[in-house]
Amino acid sequence: MLKDKKLLIISNWFPSHNWLPSYTFVKEYTDEISSYFESVTVIIPISLWEYVINFKNRNKYRHYSYSNIKVFFNKYYYIPLIFSRFAGVLSYRSIYNFLKKEGIWFDFVHSHFTWPSGYVGMRLKSDFWVKSIITVHENRDWFLQEYNSGINIYRETWKNSDIVIRVNQIDVPLLKKCNKDSTCIYNWYNERIFNRNYDITKIKKVFNIPFWKKILLNVASYKIHHKNQINLIKSIKELLKIRKDFLLYLIWDWKDRKIIQNFIERTNLWNYVKIVWPKKHNEIAKWMNIADLFLLPSYSEWTPTVLFEAFWCWLPFIWTEVWWVWEIVIKEDYGFLLKNPEDYMLLSWTINKWLEKDWDKNIILTYSKEFTWKNIVGITKKYYN
Repeated sequence: MLKDKKLLIISNWFPSHNWLPSYTFVKEYTDEISSYFESVTVIIPISLWEYVINFKNRNKYRHYSYSNIKVFFNKYYYIPLIFSRFAGVLSYRSIYNFLKKEGIWFDFVHSHFTWPSGYVGMRLKSDFWVKSIITVHENRDWFLQEYNSGINIYRETWKNSDIVIRVNQIDVPLLKKCNKDSTCIYNWYNERIFNRNYDITKIKKVFNIPFWKKILLNVASYKIHHKNQINLIKSIKELLKIRKDFLLYLIWDWKDRKIIQNFIERTNLWNYVKIVWPKKHNEIAKWMNIADLFLLPSYSEWTPTVLFEAFWCWLPFIWTEVWWVWEIVIKEDYGFLLKNPEDYMLLSWTINKWLEKDWDKNIILTYSKEFTWKNIVGITKKYYN
């Protein structure tokens, strides 16, 4: 049984104590799996370089605890380019010393991402004589770069873990060459947060949205080179040549926000493209309930939880065919995949077409249940056992 066991989680990223919806996929996993353990300790390696850059916002690196979970942001000495090859070793030494100093003991170490967290977990496995699991969350470009880099430390990390979890099927055969105990477990969504029973009329009144408008929604960090918001906005300009009964809302925040704002101004689309400040998950659920289509024409993806969250809210999807997504969107009953993220003309045509489609929302909802916490955590729990 796991109830008398202690879990250590090492993750490249984790929300701060006053968290907004950034890096929440590891937090949500931690929240759910914690109920099966006596206690959970989460450690996030933070380079001193990152800490200095964000010194004005250093409060976000404050340790905190809740329920049976303790979260620590552990600083280590690291300067990009100069010490990049040693980031794993430096973060490992810092975390090892921290664990010893604080007297933290554990039975399992579960690392999220290969470098540096996976490396740290692999080293701690032998130091503390525990079992180790690594979840390889990297998007496929990142993963293939690691796999084909010729740098042995990545493969050694996978090889020396007890179980390697990949968030898509296509890469499992590659990982099995390093570790036969490699498997696929897709990402998940928290159905308790994403309520489907909101009063849509009431929400539209609160958000001041005209009832006759079709709502297009994009929830993504503003990393243009990944999320492709510029071509999405171009498609909106083309869509205006066909219809004007819609609004596109962009939710989330990142360093590219000003670029997107300036582009909207230059294209004179403020009446049709709205930027919404970052929202917590329960607020995003409201937006998903009132939306007609979810749009994410990404260049590259990890396994974004937002896909499953949209399905749970009966919301169909238009996405680009990036690496693993075709494993999930297997029927046009759930959404549509574009082959070329640059083709904003086709995206515009597709949006118009699918706004007119009579979607069977019960089919979408039934499919979404395959990716609930109950299913995914149940699968993961078997590997712990």
